[in-house]
Amino acid sequence: MIISQDQFGYLTDTFKYCRYLQSDFQITYVGWDYGLPGIPSEGVACVHFSRDGGKVKRYVSFLRESLAIIRRQPADAVIFVEYFPLCALLALFGGHRGRMVMDIRTGYVRSGGIVRALFNGLLTLEALCFRHVTVISDSLRRFLSLPERSAHIVPLGADAVQVADKEFSRLRLFYVGSLENRNIDKTVRGLELFMSRHPDAPIEGYDIVGFGPAGEEERLRTAMREAGHARDIVFHGRIPSTRLGPFLSSCNVGVAFIPGDKHYQVQPATKIFEYLLAGMVVIATQTYENTRVIDDSNGVLTDDTAEGFSAGLEKLMEKRMSFKSPAIKDGIGEYAWQRIVAENLLPYLTGLLRQS
Repeated sequence: MIISQDQFGYLTDTFKYCRYLQSDFQITYVGWDYGLPGIPSEGVACVHFSRDGGKVKRYVSFLRESLAIIRRQPADAVIFVEYFPLCALLALFGGHRGRMVMDIRTGYVRSGGIVRALFNGLLTLEALCFRHVTVISDSLRRFLSLPERSAHIVPLGADAVQVADKEFSRLRLFYVGSLENRNIDKTVRGLELFMSRHPDAPIEGYDIVGFGPAGEEERLRTAMREAGHARDIVFHGRIPSTRLGPFLSSCNVGVAFIPGDKHYQVQPATKIFEYLLAGMVVIATQTYENTRVIDDSNGVLTDDTAEGFSAGLEKLMEKRMSFKSPAIKDGIGEYAWQRIVAENLLPYLTGLLRQS
């Protein structure tokens, strides 16, 4: 049983867990109904709760109904809870503690140092209520002060996509992901700065997929309107991961622009693995986790400013003909979702069954 506050299919990680665990587990997925287009869920029993009513009412309802479903599960059920505030109540009152896992896909990364510290402190405190915790990276585990003995690393990944190998004589950029606190407008301004210096550079365009607060989206649109030299920049809005194939096929440069703040240093980015497994080169900000994946064979690293992004494009343009798409794919194979589930998550979950 997977409990998440996302609608089924809209958090990549749990969607891939369901896909690759179906032959080994009977899966129930519990989440919110955001009214988004439904994602096919063959083999998975989905329970979606309405978001009608006020915030407190629906939050209490989510916890109460989730507890009721947990208590109806057989004794040998594994309960996998994608972290949300107060999820520790499920561990304290739902039973199944020996087979209940709290999964941490991210620390709290929103702005506001005091608020961020409080929420990360709450996350750490709630993790202590679970006997078993999974987390995306050892650096995030250390950042949250989680005990190594109870925290198992299940990394982020991506699916290998069936697209033709890339060639890099001409470049088309692609960003996919959240816009919240990511400053993606700086990548547009950086591209504009680069094109103003190199108006004949073979950059064909820039596709941006994602969503965020209205202010962030408007700031991005403003940067796009002011980009006089940078051509063919398109903001597509929110698109499910199942419909990203055309972008991964037509683009050959993946953008992983993450703020350089301390709390982002330990936060791996799913998008990097999606780009690389499609044979794309990556232009990424120089965070600790990004430096563990990006090197001279598959991309360039920059700082988190418009000028830094422009300088990264300079480096990319200089060395673009040295990149080899097949080698990029092969070098990242361990991060394919199918391998992560088969070689990491499945043995971990079956190990819980043996221990209980």
